[in-house]
Amino acid sequence: MRQDRSADLRNYHLYDPWAFVTHREGLDLYPADLQTFFNPLGDLPLYWLGTGIFSDHPRIFAAYQGLWYGVLICIVIWFMKGIACNDDKKQGFGLYEIIASVIIGVTGSAAVCQAGLSSNEVPLADLVLVGVGLVILSPQKNTVEETESSLKWRSLAGGIMTGLAAGIKPTEVTYGPAILAAVLVMSSDRRTRMLSALLCLAGCAMGFFVTYGWWAVHLWHQTGNPVFPMFNEFFHSNWAPASAFTDQRYKPKTILQWIAYPFFWLGHKEKIVTEPAFTDWRFALAMISCLWLVVHLAFSFREKGPLTVDGRRKIAVLAFAIVGYVVWIRLYSILRYAIPIEAMTGFLMISATRDLLLCADHKSIRTPVMITTIALLVFLGLTTRYPGFGHNNFSKKTFDVAAQDVDRDSVVLLMGRNLSYLAPFFRHPENLHFVGMNDMMEASFDYFPGRTARMLLTSGRPIWMVEPGDPGEKDYTGLLRRFLPDMKIEECHEIPTALNRQKHHDGEPAVIRLPRLCRVSGGMDR
Repeated sequence: MRQDRSADLRNYHLYDPWAFVTHREGLDLYPADLQTFFNPLGDLPLYWLGTGIFSDHPRIFAAYQGLWYGVLICIVIWFMKGIACNDDKKQGFGLYEIIASVIIGVTGSAAVCQAGLSSNEVPLADLVLVGVGLVILSPQKNTVEETESSLKWRSLAGGIMTGLAAGIKPTEVTYGPAILAAVLVMSSDRRTRMLSALLCLAGCAMGFFVTYGWWAVHLWHQTGNPVFPMFNEFFHSNWAPASAFTDQRYKPKTILQWIAYPFFWLGHKEKIVTEPAFTDWRFALAMISCLWLVVHLAFSFREKGPLTVDGRRKIAVLAFAIVGYVVWIRLYSILRYAIPIEAMTGFLMISATRDLLLCADHKSIRTPVMITTIALLVFLGLTTRYPGFGHNNFSKKTFDVAAQDVDRDSVVLLMGRNLSYLAPFFRHPENLHFVGMNDMMEASFDYFPGRTARMLLTSGRPIWMVEPGDPGEKDYTGLLRRFLPDMKIEECHEIPTALNRQKHHDGEPAVIRLPRLCRVSGGMDR
């Protein structure tokens, strides 16, 4: 585990909680692009700890961030043990199968690449998995009557956990329909099923209201859109054009990709479902497993009687994974949002293997399943190539950035993304205005933020700009010239920061220029 220097940390995970705590509304304009308006609740611990008691202890801070991955492992162990054990030895998993299910589920690319990062994907996945575990795993004996007697309240609790996660980061709304599907499977009684489903929905709404309701009110008062800038085609805030502002970059582009997207992740290419290149067979093998399990279950229903509790648990996991995947690919198709689904992949693969061998009428499936399980572990271990997401060598401080001095009442222009993390390290920031020159400002040029930025830049205030330094970043100088056609750049110096991205080639770090702070002239009233 190394130190977090990811792009999202530099873009908004540090700025947003700092801006909330220091009341930056009314002072800054889009410093973190559209993420400026994301709910800061999940990032407050990072800000308080990273700038407080752990500010001089980056390794302890990294251990704290990595702790959530350890919690994920414990939750998956609890979950797999609960759904895989069975009184019928022929149907239940052995210890090695449970261990293999856990290993496969927690070593996938989605979880491993986010371990220790500020993205909050892992702790939110923890909440979702606890929620679905509460629904599927009854604390009582494995009888239908005893399981259904507590299903209503377990559905409510599971919904609350999922709603809490979605309120902290709305990308987790993916798992609302998924956990509802699991609830519908877990009951054999129609009345209990409908009541449990309603309580699950109520729990999701309650959890979401607790963690996001206050922020929705804040955004409504500030911008006129409770989820700004998302879905502004419905709310018509005067801060931005009527657009959805949702990320469409990673969605499937062809019909074949929509049908079999996980098979397109196997060529170690960039920008498929995540920015860096990666290779991982888990989702592809899980998709094949799900197809087999669905077909097998469809034929089994004709032959067998009422489902046992263990049978319903297995189908509930299948329903959660399938519905979660369908919603995920429709809304986002971004790998790091799929950790709860990825955690189920090991169970699905081994379940499909067991069912296939049982259908083949093997007298003993123990040895074939063991061989197949070992082969899966070896194959995935050899073929998985993880994406890199900004872990790097430790520095002396958790957020090691040199303090910067500019004139009082200055406008500080942040030329692109991944620069707002510098704002807290300017001296006397309460007297400064941080204005982002980025995609959101470009889209809002003729709206309230653009007009306000124009007023600030032509008011006679001192103007400074921060250039990203990385030649790979998009150049927004043309956008700035729309505000200041006659601008001139002078008095530049580098900003010493350990949080800039360091790229490694053949074991040697490539030289990346540091961000530069420059004075800008040409902003006086004309």
